[in-house]
Amino acid sequence: MQADGLKDVVEFSFYPVGAFLDGHKDCSHGGARDPNCEWDKLEACVVTNYCFNGNCTADVTVNVVNFLGCYAGDHGDDKSVASAKQCASDASLDFSPVQACFDKDGGEAAYKQTWTAAQQPAGDQGPWFAQAKCVPWVVVGGKLFSDASKLSCVDHNDSARLVRAICDAYSGDTPPAGCKQALA
Repeated sequence: MQADGLKDVVEFSFYPVGAFLDGHKDCSHGGARDPNCEWDKLEACVVTNYCFNGNCTADVTVNVVNFLGCYAGDHGDDKSVASAKQCASDASLDFSPVQACFDKDGGEAAYKQTWTAAQQPAGDQGPWFAQAKCVPWVVVGGKLFSDASKLSCVDHNDSARLVRAICDAYSGDTPPAGCKQALA
């Protein structure tokens, strides 16, 4: 979110729940079907330590989004604790509470917290949410931003389109300065 003022008007929530109705990934029962569930649990440790249920400052939101962009985007299938630690450092996040969470029980408790917390927003999103088949599943202003026809949902580094969607959805009196450029 590089557009001026945007971070101050966005409420960010991230739920690394790792389950899709098409069955390509299901971490809801211990992750036996997908070895990458371990990394969703590490992401749950990040979320519960820094931005659980959207309760984080604008600056921490930016840091968490930068971490996720690095870890989920840049490292993709090559995720590890070492890459998470490096991404946290690059995003100005202290990795020690995340490491403690992950070391304690493999992130299972944090994962269960995010799984439970995701249920309410999922229900609020209406019937289309039940068809989530890709990641990340992004909703802006109550409208689906993700392209569910592709497994990746949102093209990597598609920030310009996301900024435009956020600016289009903004309903306050004075849009953030960054929206003027994004909507031009």
